[in-house]
Amino acid sequence: MNNFAAHFFRGDRYHYVMADWALWLWEVLGLQRNNRDTWVRFYATERKVPYAVALGHEQLFQSLIGHPLDYPRQRFLADDKAALTRVASLLRQPYAGEVRMLPPATLYFAKQPILDVHGDFAQVQMGEVPIEHVLDLFGTFAFYALDIKLASAAADQLCGFDLADAVDLDQKRALTGRPSLSNFALRRLGDPFRSLVASEVSQVCGWDDTSDVEAGFETDTPTMGTHAHYGVQLAKGLMQYLLRAGKVDGLFDEKERPKHFQRWMFETWLDKHPNGTTLLVDTLDLKLGLRHAVEAANSSPARRKALKFVRVDSRYPPAAALYARRFLDANGFSDVGVIVTGDLDAAMLRVMTRLGLVFGGRITYLMNGVGIGTKYGVEFNHVAGAIFKMTECFGIPTGKLSDSKSTFPGWLQVRRFSNAMGIITRQDTVLQDEPVRLLPGEYYAVDLLEPFYGGSGVGVEMKNPLTINEKRTFLWEQIFRLQLPIAEFARERVGISPALKDLMATLANDAIDLNETGVVFPVEEYDECWLEIRAAEERLGISTKS
Repeated sequence: MNNFAAHFFRGDRYHYVMADWALWLWEVLGLQRNNRDTWVRFYATERKVPYAVALGHEQLFQSLIGHPLDYPRQRFLADDKAALTRVASLLRQPYAGEVRMLPPATLYFAKQPILDVHGDFAQVQMGEVPIEHVLDLFGTFAFYALDIKLASAAADQLCGFDLADAVDLDQKRALTGRPSLSNFALRRLGDPFRSLVASEVSQVCGWDDTSDVEAGFETDTPTMGTHAHYGVQLAKGLMQYLLRAGKVDGLFDEKERPKHFQRWMFETWLDKHPNGTTLLVDTLDLKLGLRHAVEAANSSPARRKALKFVRVDSRYPPAAALYARRFLDANGFSDVGVIVTGDLDAAMLRVMTRLGLVFGGRITYLMNGVGIGTKYGVEFNHVAGAIFKMTECFGIPTGKLSDSKSTFPGWLQVRRFSNAMGIITRQDTVLQDEPVRLLPGEYYAVDLLEPFYGGSGVGVEMKNPLTINEKRTFLWEQIFRLQLPIAEFARERVGISPALKDLMATLANDAIDLNETGVVFPVEEYDECWLEIRAAEERLGISTKS
């Protein structure tokens, strides 16, 4: 599975012109590019979701080894109005940055470094787009997959052993302890590779199966899927055709009346899947579909045994699920579960788990299984928001100071602290060389960023990748060890070290220039201009978010 193996240096034009300028400047200044004293460091982080999981290592590695720039693209750059011949030559060379990254399936939090790159400026900065593509893709899916998983198990406010019991990763209690969780996003993603990523990430985050058969093959993931609505529609014409052709076996009910085409379709579906299957019951009408499911199942012992679930895909999900549950119970089908689909998201799952406790005393009363597609695949409220920013140049700390978009300076590390029982108490961004500072009750700390690509002892050979089950086990072992529920931990136990705060404070001087100047400044300050703009917007009836 890989869609990142194309040429690594697929960047925005500013990456190309920046690289060409730097190569020209190094020539003018007489600097050697292979001199580590003139190297720079960039780090990558995400800032729009509260937590996510470090994944996509295999895809990023393929991007790093990349492919040399071909001749047509060299000519394209050489013909550019900026005459980008130097960068065209640079892109014939393999990527030479030294990359550190969080290990696969490591839990991280907003603004914490996920990786850093150390190397020559011209080449290192060219990695922004492919690095951000990998981190945004996997990080976005990881946040939503975890959020949905916790919501479906009513486990948002749990940690430790209580959380481990609620999410039930061994799947042994899926029908009673929590709903099974299925990834139905393939049709919405617009890209088969994105679907493979979605399936892999959902499995790491504790989901049960996927509707994507290729993902099932590629990632050894169980596959799941019901019949389509158009199966019922097909049965209408097919049944009429068979009647006209005199092929009447099975088309009449016990009173010699022609069966409704939906009931007949359900019966043939149960016959085809004697070991257990699901009937989608609201193609025409929810009440009629449930009636036909019961009639089809009661038409023979084998069909009764085959019916394991009904699926509802329309109307307001809690009400549709409650009606289906009561309908099944009233007809002696209490053992048949209800699968709920139809634009479900984490917020709706939280509603349904609470209502399940109210109406049936358990979170699975309204839903024994859940299929998530649109709200996991495409209709995200946020993307992870990966950024790639310089943090050190020629050994000198540097950072971006602009309001709301400031970045960390220096050589960074992510440090995780635990108590004597192995419970994770906090996870901070620190400076690489600062000593470990334990708080009362903390027993040890570990640094998470580790060599990934390039540099001494790493080279360009990737370590044996972890399997999905190994990633899943490692991720949830971390989540179970958090001292607080994950959302609360993200708010309360994630920060930066005092040494990093002090370094950031010293950078404020970078925004000051005391040299005399002839530049004329407007009388108004920014805040005054902001107030004038807001007043004008109100007069014009313009709505803004800020």
